[in-house]
Amino acid sequence: MALMEEAKRRFDELVQMHFPFEATAETYPDREAYVDLSSNRRFTYQELDNAINKLANAFKADGIQPGDLVMSMLFNTVDHVIVNYAAWKVGAIFSPINFRFASGNVAHCLEDSEPKVFIYDEDLTDVAKQAVEMSNFKPKVVLSRKDLESYSAGFPKTKPANPEGVTAFHECLRLYTSGTTGKPKGVPHYHADAYIAGLTHSLAGMHWIPDDILLSVAPYFHAAGNIPAYMPAFMRGMKVVSVKRFDPIKVLDAVAAEKITFLMGPPAAFIAMIDAVKKGYDKDVSSLRGCMLMGAPITRETYRGLRDVLKVDVFNGDGTTEALYCHQLSPWDPVEKWEGDATAKNGCPLPGNLLRIVKIYPDRKARPDELVPKDGKTIGELIVKNIHFPGYYHNNPEQTRAAFIDGWFYTGDNATWDEDGYNHLHGRGGDMILSGGENIYPEGLEAALIEHPAVQDAIVVGCPDEKWGQLVTAYVVLNKGANVTPEELDAHMKAHPMVDDYARPRLYTFVEELPYTATGKKQRYIIRNKVAEDAKEGKLIQVKKI
Repeated sequence: MALMEEAKRRFDELVQMHFPFEATAETYPDREAYVDLSSNRRFTYQELDNAINKLANAFKADGIQPGDLVMSMLFNTVDHVIVNYAAWKVGAIFSPINFRFASGNVAHCLEDSEPKVFIYDEDLTDVAKQAVEMSNFKPKVVLSRKDLESYSAGFPKTKPANPEGVTAFHECLRLYTSGTTGKPKGVPHYHADAYIAGLTHSLAGMHWIPDDILLSVAPYFHAAGNIPAYMPAFMRGMKVVSVKRFDPIKVLDAVAAEKITFLMGPPAAFIAMIDAVKKGYDKDVSSLRGCMLMGAPITRETYRGLRDVLKVDVFNGDGTTEALYCHQLSPWDPVEKWEGDATAKNGCPLPGNLLRIVKIYPDRKARPDELVPKDGKTIGELIVKNIHFPGYYHNNPEQTRAAFIDGWFYTGDNATWDEDGYNHLHGRGGDMILSGGENIYPEGLEAALIEHPAVQDAIVVGCPDEKWGQLVTAYVVLNKGANVTPEELDAHMKAHPMVDDYARPRLYTFVEELPYTATGKKQRYIIRNKVAEDAKEGKLIQVKKI
């Protein structure tokens, strides 16, 4: 019994997300760990660990304790990493939120998680200050990114004592994803699940080695940009490079200058880079050996561009904020899985993941054993069982009951699987729009549109788009006698405090009426079924400046 207790104690101590970074810093103190190209700052592992320790000690002096929450709204910079690991070193939960959130959604996150610390990028000052003012909860510490160094100045660079009472199964990370109501919902992850997911991705998924160099275009607040990206990169002793905002030329320049070997991001980013090379970009990017894509379907043209133009191995990773990466298509998979359909397969389950595709019923969720045939044609709902989620949403019992059933996570994704076990996603079973890797829900957008004095009603759907996956499209009914342009509606949406910039409709059409059920519920599926044809017939009007 004593030996078992000692084993559990060591497991709880070592299976915490800051430990692998500390182990790397001790093993490779002089190895370069991070290059922040936006601020021209470079850190060895020892220097980065020192900066993290200083901030952790500052947090501790401010009374931040195990179980408290540190929230950030930061771009892909070294400061995000420093805040992240400093929170963990004092036993706090780290919660990075979308830097594209409107002030109303930021205020919701503040009220939902009640962070003791809120840190934002100075470029987002107006949104952050408005959110704090709107929120009924006020964090104890509110800082801009540029004030971090002065905040931690004078504190020692020695590691603070390990937080007491924190185990491998305590929450360490809370990611926010949009819910069906349009409000972001908190997805908890604990140390053990994030630790194992990171190892699975870096070793089984990507085959990373310490000499690899990573640049993630996927935002660090996103499930695709943290647990499978910089976190396992630090576990492997790799160098991480970042650009604050995506620009295809800047990313290609970074590849050439820093000899980057792996890129991660949505297909739209890689399409832009392929186009740049085709148009004459001629710096040496031959160090690049792999690209991981996620967040939208990969077309044949995009796959071939990566393979033949950038000349890299291509990985198609897919998952959810809740279940993390759970299946993947890899370069060594058969080429027909990449090119056999209009879009690539999403792959086979990664180790530790059990995936099934179950039948879809109009009035209930299928049981986990009610499977669709493995014929590559019959569409069902993808469900997942793994250790990467605790089975609940923070402060959201209704959504928890709907999504987590008998130990399975029901993703809401429509999918098929073939006789070889390869999954292929075919959009959402619900109304969610997936554009540029962002999950967008229509209810809040429709409500915001209706607030315009010229608008009587609206339905928002996604229009298929090769670059973005889907473009947010609004079908609008105007009030009698009213007249308004798409640009005027776009300006209204841009100014709306509850509309995120990335979620604004990019296409509009004006109609006489919208479809409803007899009980007054919008029938979005009718609009979804006609939007592609409407686009072909030129009925959709694109906002002039996207």
